[in-house]
Amino acid sequence: MINFSNIKNYIQKEEGLIVLGSMVFYTILGIYQYVIYKNLFFWPADIDEFIYPFDSFAETGSYSYYGKPYAGRPPGLFIPYGFFRMFFNSYVSLYLSGIFQIALKIFSIVYLWRLFKKLDCLKFVSLIFLLIYLCSPIWMTIDFVLHPYSISASITIILIYYIYKISTEEIEQKNLFVLGILFTYLYFLRPYLLIIYIIAFLYVLYLSIVRFKSLVISTKLLLYFLFPFLILESAWVVRNYLTFKDLILVQTTHGLSNKSLSLSEYGFNNPLKPSLLPLRKLFVVWGYPLKWYDGKGRSIHTQFIRLEDTALWYIPPEAYNGLINRDSILYLKRLIGQSFLQKNDSLEHLIYSVSQRYLKYYRQESPIRYWLTSTIIKIKYLLFIHLQDERFNKNMNFLLWIKMCVYYFVLFSGFVGSLALWNIRRYSNEKKRFILFLSLSNFLFIILFSLLIDTVQLLYFLSGYLMLFVLSAILVNELIKRFRHA
Repeated sequence: MINFSNIKNYIQKEEGLIVLGSMVFYTILGIYQYVIYKNLFFWPADIDEFIYPFDSFAETGSYSYYGKPYAGRPPGLFIPYGFFRMFFNSYVSLYLSGIFQIALKIFSIVYLWRLFKKLDCLKFVSLIFLLIYLCSPIWMTIDFVLHPYSISASITIILIYYIYKISTEEIEQKNLFVLGILFTYLYFLRPYLLIIYIIAFLYVLYLSIVRFKSLVISTKLLLYFLFPFLILESAWVVRNYLTFKDLILVQTTHGLSNKSLSLSEYGFNNPLKPSLLPLRKLFVVWGYPLKWYDGKGRSIHTQFIRLEDTALWYIPPEAYNGLINRDSILYLKRLIGQSFLQKNDSLEHLIYSVSQRYLKYYRQESPIRYWLTSTIIKIKYLLFIHLQDERFNKNMNFLLWIKMCVYYFVLFSGFVGSLALWNIRRYSNEKKRFILFLSLSNFLFIILFSLLIDTVQLLYFLSGYLMLFVLSAILVNELIKRFRHA
């Protein structure tokens, strides 16, 4: 039987009021969306790649995509969609997944409040940043979209809370196990966040050695942290090997082989097919990383794969260098255009090898452009891409101006906090370590992501941005305290 007096007592507490206020906010926002758009939740064009395999698993017992065994995306959305799909139809499961997504967001708001309290933030500063996290258009645009982004943002906030706990309190086995589960979930939602997982692994190793000065104890603690990942990743790798007779650690779209051509969910007439993966890096070298959901970025890539279009106005003069000239680029362009006319595996392999040969030439003859310049270009688009384009949009509205201002305020104040906060003398060493972890994780993620990944989007930086968000709150709190005592 429900004890309403306990519920009343909880609501009267700060956390209860935060939960209640968040529920009211999302209820009002949901009603508004339903009235205006005749729908409560939305899903992007690529959502079928996340949910169709679970539909197939629920109906046939096979994790497949249009009848073919599937490993094109990691199964991170088993929670929530895959679980609900085992009991309900697809439509109901999507809506239940949306409710789960909102509930997890509210759950993360509570953890953010707890983190601010542990950081000794002023109450009104905590409330301001809580409102930004709850109400900012940056989040509102993804909270009602059924996609891993909202879930990964909520998980990141909870992760930061537990990182603070192990930084400033005893390193308990249960906290490390929870951290391991959360990082594993994050990895299966967004595989590129393995970068942050590895950094966290090194941080946990450092903390355990500093605290216990014993390699044996440190190893035991690390096993609690690694256990969820080792179990689930092993299960995924074994399943893929038994299904495809190939070693697939994450997904099938990272290279080209006869198997990858047959296993890929992208057919010969799809611009995302495996043979065009090196083309993404070529475009980065030419100054145009593939920017998802950005008109100019997409149109240039689309223009290149059109057989009839021979204009190369977007290739900078400095890209022509010895072997790489206008004729050689047009040759690759013709091969790609022809490959869209009919299925031809030999042609796909030729495109892949020619692109790789061009990339090898850039590595040898233009190493600065290949490694340094291209990395700087990707960093620029990773941090500024979406809002930078929207500032010049003729349909720019007040909501987007708010989004832009909030984003850049957190971005720049967070980076200032990364450089300044960890050296404040009155902070404990434990708190400094936590700040240093957030700072280094961010910088390393930005650099390694830009070196390794050839597509960019603002939301790829979401977890790193949330670390800056916490650093921004600490910095604002510190400045206000100093101003008060001045």
